[in-house]
Amino acid sequence: MVDKDFKVVIAGGGIAGLGLANMLEMAEIDWVLLESHSEIAPQVGASIGLFPNGLRILDQMGVYEAIRATWGYHPMSNTNRDAKGRVICFSPAMGDHLEKRHGYPFIFIDRRSLLQILFENLKHKDRVHLGKKVENVDMGEHGVKVTTADGETFEGDILVGADGVHSRVREEMWRIGECIQPGVFLQDRESLVSCRYKCVFGISEMSEGLDSNEFVCGDGHSYLISPGPGKRTYWFLFVNTGNGLVKRDRIPRYTKEEETSLVEKHLRDPIAERHTFGDLYESRLYSTLTPLVEHVFKRWHFGRIMLLGDSAHKVTARKDP
Repeated sequence: MVDKDFKVVIAGGGIAGLGLANMLEMAEIDWVLLESHSEIAPQVGASIGLFPNGLRILDQMGVYEAIRATWGYHPMSNTNRDAKGRVICFSPAMGDHLEKRHGYPFIFIDRRSLLQILFENLKHKDRVHLGKKVENVDMGEHGVKVTTADGETFEGDILVGADGVHSRVREEMWRIGECIQPGVFLQDRESLVSCRYKCVFGISEMSEGLDSNEFVCGDGHSYLISPGPGKRTYWFLFVNTGNGLVKRDRIPRYTKEEETSLVEKHLRDPIAERHTFGDLYESRLYSTLTPLVEHVFKRWHFGRIMLLGDSAHKVTARKDP
């Protein structure tokens, strides 16, 4: 049995943070979670694909049945196409074979749905604090103290930074590390990150004629399109920017005008037998243009602070064009 006085402070209420909170509850370890947003599952137009290896873990956490109920049942086929929309290969029973071989299907749902399910599964929802952006971290011999932007403080034995690619916890860990052990994070602080791709992703209300997972490869761009529950279609347009490595403070933040400018170049791209990307984009409910950052930091911990998820290792879901 663990020491009941041991407490974990989690920064970030995304999938990594909420997932960790669920695991800590299962192990009867005290925790508190700080989320900078004012709601636990904001709708930003993001979706998430869950493969059997991940669903196996989510099943152990007790949330698989809720995820599957949200998804419903969608027999999954895969279609690969070239830039003109011509079929390269078609796998009519990919979903069935995947589940038979691995025990779980491949599921695509709204990211916010997964966040809500993970939150609802928590026994101690009062330990989740919204609108709490990490500002400062103090690390001592016996614990950590986290101060948020509104001046409130939270204390624990360890701090886990699950606060994403622009992690404040990572910055504070580097600051503390440099004070105690100069040069310990020099390689990570000066490292460049890959931003070779950007992605317009979204959710559309358009299911007719798009009942297969579509993978379309063009010249310098590609598409991933997947049907989902409630007549929703999840989609991604990946574009090679031609850029390579950039400094962390030069990671672009795109505007809606830049999204529109990029999309206009691809409206006539064929994505299925009777549909273009323009059809999909016109029926969108949400859409966002974002850089696809790829990087793995060398060191993920220092003292009583550790990183988890995108704050430590940012990967992408692109199909290479």
